[in-house]
Amino acid sequence: MRYYLGLVVALVAISFTAILIRLAEATALTTATWRMVATVLLLIPALLAFERHGLPRLTRLDAFYSGLSGLFLALHFALWTVSLDYTSVASSVVFVSTQPVFVALFAYLFFREKLNAGVLGGIGLALAGSLLIGLNDLALGGDSLFGDLLAIGGALALVGYLLIGKAVRSRQGFLLYSVLVYTSCAVALALIGVLANAPLLTFSGRDLTLFFALAVATLGGHTVFNWVLKHLPASVVAVSFVGEPAGAAILAWLILGEPLVPLTAVGGLAMIVGIYITARSG
Repeated sequence: MRYYLGLVVALVAISFTAILIRLAEATALTTATWRMVATVLLLIPALLAFERHGLPRLTRLDAFYSGLSGLFLALHFALWTVSLDYTSVASSVVFVSTQPVFVALFAYLFFREKLNAGVLGGIGLALAGSLLIGLNDLALGGDSLFGDLLAIGGALALVGYLLIGKAVRSRQGFLLYSVLVYTSCAVALALIGVLANAPLLTFSGRDLTLFFALAVATLGGHTVFNWVLKHLPASVVAVSFVGEPAGAAILAWLILGEPLVPLTAVGGLAMIVGIYITARSG
Protein backbone atom coordinates (compact mmCIF):
# COMPACT_ATOMS: atom_id res chain seq x y z
CA MET A 1 0.00 0.00 0.00
CA ARG A 2 2.79 2.46 0.88
CA TYR A 3 4.33 2.03 -2.57
CA TYR A 4 1.09 3.04 -4.27
CA LEU A 5 0.80 5.97 -1.87
CA GLY A 6 4.31 6.89 -2.97
CA LEU A 7 3.14 6.94 -6.58
CA VAL A 8 0.37 9.40 -5.64
CA VAL A 9 2.88 11.69 -3.89
CA ALA A 10 5.22 11.48 -6.90
CA LEU A 11 2.38 12.27 -9.29
CA VAL A 12 1.42 15.44 -7.39
CA ALA A 13 5.08 16.52 -7.27
CA ILE A 14 5.77 16.11 -10.98
CA SER A 15 2.51 17.90 -11.85
CA PHE A 16 4.06 21.09 -10.42
CA THR A 17 7.30 20.91 -12.42
CA ALA A 18 5.97 22.33 -15.69
CA ILE A 19 4.42 25.26 -13.80
CA LEU A 20 7.65 26.05 -11.95
CA ILE A 21 9.65 25.85 -15.18
CA ARG A 22 7.25 28.22 -16.93
CA LEU A 23 7.51 30.69 -14.02
CA ALA A 24 11.33 30.83 -14.24
CA GLU A 25 12.84 33.68 -16.24
CA ALA A 26 16.11 31.84 -16.90
CA THR A 27 16.58 29.98 -20.17
CA ALA A 28 15.30 26.41 -20.44
CA LEU A 29 18.73 24.74 -20.31
CA THR A 30 19.83 26.98 -17.43
CA THR A 31 16.71 26.01 -15.49
CA ALA A 32 17.12 22.29 -16.24
CA THR A 33 20.81 22.29 -15.26
CA TRP A 34 20.44 24.13 -11.95
CA ARG A 35 17.34 22.11 -11.11
CA MET A 36 19.48 18.98 -11.09
CA VAL A 37 22.40 20.62 -9.28
CA ALA A 38 20.02 21.74 -6.52
CA THR A 39 18.53 18.25 -6.37
CA VAL A 40 21.94 16.64 -5.86
CA LEU A 41 22.83 19.16 -3.15
CA LEU A 42 19.62 18.35 -1.26
CA LEU A 43 20.00 14.59 -1.68
CA ILE A 44 23.66 14.07 -0.70
CA PRO A 45 23.06 14.57 3.08
CA ALA A 46 20.35 11.88 2.99
CA LEU A 47 22.70 9.52 1.12
CA LEU A 48 25.48 10.00 3.68
CA ALA A 49 23.06 9.52 6.57
CA PHE A 50 21.16 6.45 5.35
CA GLU A 51 23.02 4.69 2.52
CA ARG A 52 26.70 5.43 3.02
CA HIS A 53 27.29 1.67 3.42
CA GLY A 54 26.29 1.15 -0.22
CA LEU A 55 29.20 3.16 -1.64
CA PRO A 56 31.89 0.47 -1.15
CA ARG A 57 29.63 -2.14 -2.76
CA LEU A 58 28.98 -0.09 -5.90
CA THR A 59 30.28 -1.98 -8.96
CA ARG A 60 31.75 -0.33 -12.02
CA LEU A 61 28.97 -1.81 -14.14
CA ASP A 62 26.22 -0.34 -11.96
CA ALA A 63 28.05 3.00 -11.87
CA PHE A 64 28.21 2.94 -15.68
CA TYR A 65 24.53 2.11 -16.10
CA SER A 66 23.55 4.73 -13.51
CA GLY A 67 25.52 7.28 -15.51
CA LEU A 68 23.86 6.12 -18.73
CA SER A 69 20.46 6.44 -17.07
CA GLY A 70 21.43 9.99 -16.10
CA LEU A 71 22.24 10.79 -19.73
CA PHE A 72 18.78 9.64 -20.81
CA LEU A 73 17.27 11.73 -18.01
CA ALA A 74 19.30 14.75 -19.17
CA LEU A 75 17.93 14.34 -22.71
CA HIS A 76 14.44 14.03 -21.26
CA PHE A 77 14.76 17.21 -19.20
CA ALA A 78 16.51 19.16 -21.96
CA LEU A 79 13.97 18.32 -24.67
CA TRP A 80 10.91 18.65 -22.46
CA THR A 81 12.01 21.86 -20.72
CA VAL A 82 12.77 23.51 -24.05
CA SER A 83 9.40 22.34 -25.42
CA LEU A 84 7.65 24.51 -22.82
CA ASP A 85 9.10 27.57 -24.59
CA TYR A 86 7.16 26.65 -27.72
CA THR A 87 3.89 24.97 -26.80
CA SER A 88 1.33 24.95 -24.03
CA VAL A 89 1.81 23.17 -20.71
CA ALA A 90 -1.12 20.87 -21.51
CA SER A 91 0.22 19.81 -24.92
CA SER A 92 3.81 19.43 -23.73
CA VAL A 93 2.98 17.30 -20.69
CA VAL A 94 0.58 15.07 -22.62
CA PHE A 95 3.16 14.33 -25.31
CA VAL A 96 5.99 13.75 -22.85
CA SER A 97 3.80 11.20 -21.05
CA THR A 98 3.54 8.89 -24.07
CA GLN A 99 6.39 6.61 -22.97
CA PRO A 100 4.14 3.52 -22.40
CA VAL A 101 3.15 3.68 -26.06
CA PHE A 102 6.81 3.70 -27.13
CA VAL A 103 7.68 0.88 -24.74
CA ALA A 104 4.99 -1.28 -26.38
CA LEU A 105 6.14 -0.35 -29.90
CA PHE A 106 9.83 -0.97 -29.14
CA ALA A 107 9.00 -4.33 -27.56
CA TYR A 108 7.25 -5.31 -30.79
CA LEU A 109 9.93 -3.98 -33.16
CA PHE A 110 13.04 -5.20 -31.33
CA PHE A 111 11.86 -8.14 -29.22
CA ARG A 112 8.95 -9.35 -31.37
CA GLU A 113 6.56 -9.20 -28.45
CA LYS A 114 2.98 -9.54 -29.68
CA LEU A 115 0.66 -6.57 -29.48
CA ASN A 116 -2.70 -7.64 -28.09
CA ALA A 117 -6.00 -5.96 -28.82
CA GLY A 118 -5.79 -3.75 -25.74
CA VAL A 119 -2.34 -2.43 -26.65
CA LEU A 120 -3.31 -1.83 -30.27
CA GLY A 121 -6.52 -0.06 -29.21
CA GLY A 122 -4.64 2.08 -26.69
CA ILE A 123 -1.99 3.05 -29.22
CA GLY A 124 -4.67 3.89 -31.78
CA LEU A 125 -6.56 6.07 -29.30
CA ALA A 126 -3.34 7.83 -28.21
CA LEU A 127 -2.40 8.49 -31.84
CA ALA A 128 -5.88 9.86 -32.58
CA GLY A 129 -5.61 12.19 -29.60
CA SER A 130 -2.13 13.34 -30.63
CA LEU A 131 -3.48 14.10 -34.12
CA LEU A 132 -6.19 16.34 -32.66
CA ILE A 133 -3.68 18.23 -30.51
CA GLY A 134 -1.25 18.42 -33.44
CA LEU A 135 -3.90 19.91 -35.70
CA ASN A 136 -4.77 22.50 -33.07
CA ASP A 137 -1.12 23.40 -32.45
CA LEU A 138 -0.44 23.55 -36.19
CA ALA A 139 -3.25 26.09 -36.46
CA LEU A 140 -1.60 28.09 -33.67
CA GLY A 141 1.71 28.12 -35.52
CA GLY A 142 4.70 25.99 -36.39
CA ASP A 143 6.38 26.75 -33.08
CA SER A 144 3.65 24.93 -31.14
CA LEU A 145 4.02 21.82 -33.29
CA PHE A 146 7.81 21.99 -32.87
CA GLY A 147 7.28 22.07 -29.10
CA ASP A 148 5.10 18.96 -29.36
CA LEU A 149 7.87 17.12 -31.24
CA LEU A 150 10.42 18.12 -28.60
CA ALA A 151 8.12 16.71 -25.91
CA ILE A 152 7.83 13.43 -27.82
CA GLY A 153 11.63 13.29 -27.91
CA GLY A 154 11.56 13.78 -24.14
CA ALA A 155 9.20 10.81 -23.84
CA LEU A 156 11.58 8.59 -25.84
CA ALA A 157 14.47 9.54 -23.56
CA LEU A 158 12.32 8.76 -20.51
CA VAL A 159 11.81 5.21 -21.79
CA GLY A 160 15.56 4.57 -21.62
CA TYR A 161 15.75 6.13 -18.16
CA LEU A 162 12.97 3.93 -16.76
CA LEU A 163 14.18 0.66 -18.29
CA ILE A 164 17.78 1.11 -17.14
CA GLY A 165 16.61 2.26 -13.72
CA LYS A 166 14.51 -0.88 -13.25
CA ALA A 167 17.60 -3.06 -13.80
CA VAL A 168 20.00 -1.09 -11.58
CA ARG A 169 17.51 -0.54 -8.74
CA SER A 170 17.27 -4.30 -8.23
CA ARG A 171 20.85 -4.15 -6.93
CA GLN A 172 21.39 -0.63 -5.57
CA GLY A 173 19.70 1.54 -2.95
CA PHE A 174 17.44 4.25 -4.31
CA LEU A 175 19.35 7.13 -2.68
CA LEU A 176 22.72 6.05 -4.09
CA TYR A 177 21.19 5.34 -7.49
CA SER A 178 19.40 8.70 -7.50
CA VAL A 179 22.54 10.68 -6.59
CA LEU A 180 24.52 8.94 -9.34
CA VAL A 181 21.78 9.51 -11.90
CA TYR A 182 21.15 13.13 -10.98
CA THR A 183 24.86 13.97 -10.91
CA SER A 184 25.37 12.46 -14.35
CA CYS A 185 22.25 14.28 -15.53
CA ALA A 186 23.48 17.64 -14.17
CA VAL A 187 26.90 17.24 -15.83
CA ALA A 188 25.31 16.26 -19.15
CA LEU A 189 22.90 19.20 -19.05
CA ALA A 190 25.76 21.60 -18.26
CA LEU A 191 27.72 20.27 -21.25
CA ILE A 192 24.66 20.62 -23.49
CA GLY A 193 24.22 24.17 -22.19
CA VAL A 194 27.84 25.06 -22.94
CA LEU A 195 27.59 23.64 -26.46
CA ALA A 196 24.35 25.57 -27.00
CA ASN A 197 25.89 28.79 -25.61
CA ALA A 198 23.21 28.93 -22.91
CA PRO A 199 23.81 31.57 -20.19
CA LEU A 200 24.18 29.01 -17.40
CA LEU A 201 25.38 31.58 -14.87
CA THR A 202 22.72 34.18 -15.66
CA PHE A 203 19.70 33.92 -13.37
CA SER A 204 17.98 35.95 -10.67
CA GLY A 205 17.43 35.28 -6.98
CA ARG A 206 13.82 34.48 -7.82
CA ASP A 207 15.00 31.91 -10.35
CA LEU A 208 17.31 30.38 -7.74
CA THR A 209 14.31 29.92 -5.44
CA LEU A 210 12.43 28.25 -8.29
CA PHE A 211 15.43 25.96 -8.97
CA PHE A 212 15.27 24.66 -5.41
CA ALA A 213 11.47 24.39 -5.62
CA LEU A 214 11.98 22.26 -8.74
CA ALA A 215 14.55 20.22 -6.79
CA VAL A 216 11.97 19.53 -4.08
CA ALA A 217 9.46 18.52 -6.78
CA THR A 218 12.13 16.24 -8.29
CA LEU A 219 12.82 14.61 -4.93
CA GLY A 220 9.11 14.10 -4.34
CA GLY A 221 8.60 12.91 -7.91
CA HIS A 222 11.46 11.12 -9.68
CA THR A 223 13.23 10.07 -6.47
CA VAL A 224 10.06 8.46 -5.15
CA PHE A 225 9.64 6.75 -8.53
CA ASN A 226 13.22 5.44 -8.15
CA TRP A 227 12.23 4.06 -4.74
CA VAL A 228 9.13 2.22 -5.94
CA LEU A 229 10.85 0.85 -9.07
CA LYS A 230 12.36 -1.89 -6.91
CA HIS A 231 8.99 -2.91 -5.48
CA LEU A 232 6.51 -2.43 -8.35
CA PRO A 233 6.61 -3.41 -12.05
CA ALA A 234 8.04 -0.76 -14.40
CA SER A 235 4.72 -0.81 -16.29
CA VAL A 236 2.85 0.24 -13.15
CA VAL A 237 5.30 3.11 -12.59
CA ALA A 238 4.92 4.13 -16.23
CA VAL A 239 1.13 4.18 -15.86
CA SER A 240 1.41 6.55 -12.89
CA PHE A 241 2.93 9.16 -15.19
CA VAL A 242 -0.35 9.24 -17.10
CA GLY A 243 -2.02 11.37 -14.43
CA GLU A 244 0.55 14.16 -14.86
CA PRO A 245 -1.08 15.80 -17.93
CA ALA A 246 -4.38 16.31 -16.12
CA GLY A 247 -2.70 17.64 -12.98
CA ALA A 248 -0.38 19.96 -14.91
CA ALA A 249 -3.19 21.27 -17.14
CA ILE A 250 -5.37 22.10 -14.12
CA LEU A 251 -2.47 23.84 -12.35
CA ALA A 252 -1.59 25.77 -15.53
CA TRP A 253 -5.17 27.01 -15.69
CA LEU A 254 -5.29 27.95 -11.98
CA ILE A 255 -1.80 29.46 -11.63
CA LEU A 256 -0.81 30.65 -15.10
CA GLY A 257 -4.27 31.38 -16.47
CA GLU A 258 -3.43 29.20 -19.47
CA PRO A 259 -6.69 28.26 -21.22
CA LEU A 260 -7.42 24.68 -22.21
CA VAL A 261 -8.98 24.88 -25.68
CA PRO A 262 -11.64 22.26 -26.52
CA LEU A 263 -9.62 20.48 -29.23
CA THR A 264 -6.62 20.13 -26.91
CA ALA A 265 -8.89 18.96 -24.07
CA VAL A 266 -10.53 16.26 -26.21
CA GLY A 267 -7.23 15.17 -27.76
CA GLY A 268 -5.49 15.15 -24.40
CA LEU A 269 -8.23 13.05 -22.81
CA ALA A 270 -8.05 10.57 -25.70
CA MET A 271 -4.27 10.35 -25.32
CA ILE A 272 -4.44 9.87 -21.54
CA VAL A 273 -6.99 7.07 -21.87
CA GLY A 274 -5.01 5.51 -24.73
CA ILE A 275 -1.74 5.63 -22.79
CA TYR A 276 -3.43 4.09 -19.77
CA ILE A 277 -4.94 1.26 -21.82
CA THR A 278 -1.59 0.61 -23.53
CA ALA A 279 0.33 0.42 -20.26
CA ARG A 280 -2.26 -1.76 -18.51
CA SER A 281 -2.63 -4.14 -21.46
CA GLY A 282 1.08 -4.56 -22.16
